[in-house]
This record gives sequence, C-alpha cells and structure tokens, in this order.
Amino acid sequence: MDSKDSKKQSTLNRLLRSKLVIILELVILVGLSIALGKEVLLKYQVQGEIRELETKISELEHRNVEIGSLINYLESDEYKEEQARLKLGLQKPGESVITVLGASTESETISTESLAYNIYVSDDTKTNPQRWWDYFFSVE
Repeated sequence: MDSKDSKKQSTLNRLLRSKLVIILELVILVGLSIALGKEVLLKYQVQGEIRELETKISELEHRNVEIGSLINYLESDEYKEEQARLKLGLQKPGESVITVLGASTESETISTESLAYNIYVSDDTKTNPQRWWDYFFSVE
C-alpha cells in the first residue's frame, strides 16, 4: 500500500509542477488580482461619493435650520408689525411718523389718537411743468 500511495503522490507532484499547471495558476492569480483591484477602486469611489453626500446633507440641514428660523421670523408678530408699518403705513396710537418724499420734498405726518396732519416742505422753487420739462429734456 505504501507503493501505491507514493505513486499517487509522485503523480500529483509531477502534475503540480508541470508548466501547464503553473501557467494556469499564474493566469488565475492575475485574474484574481485584477478583480481585487477593481473592487478596491470601486470601494474607494463609493467612499468618496459617501463623503460628498454627507457634506451635502450637512449643508442642506444647515440651510433647513436657516429656513426654519426665517419662517419663524416671518410668522412672528414683530415681522407682521414691521410690514404693516412699512407697506400699509400703519402706526401705533400716539406715534409720530416722518416720511421723506424725493430729494426736494419732505413730508411729516404727526399722529395722535385724535389728531393727524401733514406738513410739506419744499426746497425747490420750480413749478411742476418746469420739473417735468427738466425730467424729460435735461442732460444732467
């Protein structure tokens, strides 16, 4: 039995040492190396994309917080009061409002609960038609 086992081992050793098997092993080794290289490169690219997406996520979360703060401000009574004053000309009782109309005319509106009047002060002595003439035909 010993000679049978030694014969099998010598045949196996010859087969493993043959040039064809060695070339086949090298081809398999190169193929596996190329596949491994591709997988490593793919993993590196995916990790880069993950980092980029995480950066985008953090930027969008920051922007979301800013937008939330803006929404809270726009819904606040402070903002509504400011817009009522600016766009609608509203004022609180007993408050004075001064409005400047253009460069040459000033208007002051003083209001109390029961009194409101306008005062117009003009530094320009030109008549209205003269101003229109200057507006359209002046070369200033």
